[in-house]
Amino acid sequence: MIRLYATVLCLCGLAVTAAACGVPTENTARPLATTDAAQAFVEPVARTAGPASEHLYLVNNGSLIRVERKLSAPPSIQQLVSDLMAGPTEAEEDVGFTSALLGTHIIGAVDASATTAVVDLSSTREDTGRNDDVLAFAQVVCTLTARPGVKRVAFTREGHPVGVPRADGALTDTPLTCADYTSLLTW
Repeated sequence: MIRLYATVLCLCGLAVTAAACGVPTENTARPLATTDAAQAFVEPVARTAGPASEHLYLVNNGSLIRVERKLSAPPSIQQLVSDLMAGPTEAEEDVGFTSALLGTHIIGAVDASATTAVVDLSSTREDTGRNDDVLAFAQVVCTLTARPGVKRVAFTREGHPVGVPRADGALTDTPLTCADYTSLLTW
């Protein structure tokens, strides 16, 4: 009989301990407090010096943030894409920036001779081993449309339209603007 009581008592103790561990659940959503570090990323971050600038969209905590880099001369479209594909500078990495494009070589060529930039993809996203497609395409679209004269971005592979994800995950093969990714932007 004592053994039965001891077993029941141990099981109850184990159940109470298991129930007390972990994160409590909540029935409603609540806003999270904004930290000082998060506030630092609301404004574009300027790096280096020069009379010209380029605007790149980099990733920080799952959001896109516009970063301004000062240059000695305005970048060509190829230089802009190259800088985007290279990812954040060391100083930008130090404050938490990254890129969904790192380690990929998906952009083959960019033709920005009209108001719609056409990006020819050199590989599929499946070939990259990454799973953050939406952020990667958002970085490309927002960076290119931040360039004067570029209003939209279309994606092709070997000259044929390719469907890419919008912020909501829906695929589209129509030209995109940064407004298609508004929900991913931190202003």
